Amino acid sequence: LWVLGGWDGTPRNDAWCSEDGLSWTSPTSNAPWSERFGHAAAVFDNKLWVFGGRQGSQLLNDVWWTQDGETWRCAVEHAAWSGRAHHAAAVFDGKLWVLGGNDGTPRNDVWQSEDGVHWRKSAALSPWASREKHQALVFEDDLWVLGGWDGSVYYNDVWRFESDDDEWTCAVAN
Repeated sequence: LWVLGGWDGTPRNDAWCSEDGLSWTSPTSNAPWSERFGHAAAVFDNKLWVFGGRQGSQLLNDVWWTQDGETWRCAVEHAAWSGRAHHAAAVFDGKLWVLGGNDGTPRNDVWQSEDGVHWRKSAALSPWASREKHQALVFEDDLWVLGGWDGSVYYNDVWRFESDDDEWTCAVAN
């Protein structure tokens, strides 16, 4: 289990890990990525990745990775997607995915990368409403987006992306 940065009254750039959820150690209390919250993380290619987030009023679009939680490398300082916070990330179909979030306004864009450096916007239009603070996960070989908030409306919908069809479908509207 990993906890990476976040907010406890002030933004953090520490890393914590646990094998059982009870006993925790910190490989670093000061990672080279800036203090942040509202970022996303994923495990891909035997590496732990951190994507974007917010540092004060600055929205970030950097991408960092580590294999041990202590030594971090910057994959890209400015990814092709806009700086954002409260987005979702997932590993699906052999790629890293960054979905939605807030770059000053809630978004429903979807970005993919095979290496964490080179990002391209997904060709499949996402019909789900722009949102932040949602979840993305992989289940039964499909990519799912659940819930979220657009600044005034809380969503409790569930969307499914099937790579075979290259299309999003609404599994549950409410």
